[in-house]
Amino acid sequence: FRSAPQMLYAMVCVACGYALAGPLRSALLCLLPLILCFGIFALQPAAARALSHFGIGLMGVVMAALVAVRPASHDPLHEAANWLFVAVAMFMIQVLSGRLGRMRSRLTAQKAELSEALERIRLLATRDVLTGLLNRRAAHDELRRAVGLTERGARPLAVALADLDYFKLVNDSFGHQVGDRVLQAFAQVAERELRGADRVARWGGEEFLFVLPDTDLAQACLCLDRLRAAFAAVQVDGVPDSHDLSFSAGVALCTGMGD
Repeated sequence: FRSAPQMLYAMVCVACGYALAGPLRSALLCLLPLILCFGIFALQPAAARALSHFGIGLMGVVMAALVAVRPASHDPLHEAANWLFVAVAMFMIQVLSGRLGRMRSRLTAQKAELSEALERIRLLATRDVLTGLLNRRAAHDELRRAVGLTERGARPLAVALADLDYFKLVNDSFGHQVGDRVLQAFAQVAERELRGADRVARWGGEEFLFVLPDTDLAQACLCLDRLRAAFAAVQVDGVPDSHDLSFSAGVALCTGMGD
């Protein structure tokens, strides 16, 4: 944002210098394209065009005024040649700025597309496709990280492995699509019921791993009981109301003392 005012000020200074200089004033005209080049990477093409037109118009006014006021020392043809040089040079810089602006826009779009592609790849590498939970590989990383923090801070860490009850019966009785919806429903309930620091991952099939930092056995059991009640209250399309959704889970505690 500061480049345009600086360039305007510099152009005005060049114009004033041109009006006050002697026979070698034409050398000052080389500064105008350099001034425009100064902000060629910072300015948008529209701003570069406006500055180019301003510089061309400004020098045209100054040269016409010099010819009118001092005709003896300012030959009209010489001043016209000087103005033509300014106009051509500034126009070429303006064209270059436009092309650079288009290149910058394409690069920005490509960068955004690349970032989206990398995010999709990261999700595919760390997320279970069906449930959206962490996959087994990502769960190993989360578990190692949580154990490391527990060992350094001597804080409790609860780890639970849950298995959906009678899941094979659900698949056999109602179909695999209904089974998939049951898995998705459990994942949604688990993410809703857990704290922000807790992690849940699909360990495999109908098994889910819970990593609960700063949680002792009693707290972990309460958490699983709350989750069990919430899961039992879920209505899954295709599962009769008479069929209760439930899971069984085992809990282990890591205290950071080598346990």
